[in-house]
Amino acid sequence: MAGSASSLSLVETFGPVANLHRFVLFDLATSLGFDLPRPFVAMAFLLTVGPAVLRALRRLSHRVSRKALFIPESAQVGPGRA
Repeated sequence: MAGSASSLSLVETFGPVANLHRFVLFDLATSLGFDLPRPFVAMAFLLTVGPAVLRALRRLSHRVSRKALFIPESAQVGPGRA
């Protein structure tokens, strides 16, 4: 891990452009191993699990829509009922 004694750490006497360059190098050195495979893992997960989740959500929406249309006879308001 890069610390304050590394060649990538902040140097107060350098200008902002040089320190920004060092920051970019530090970011690449410390997080590139996580940032590169992450989109591929996420895509593989979504392609694997996504269709099953969509089917479950569609099934749930159909169940809810059918239950929302059901009105029990005792709850209906009509002539003579108030």
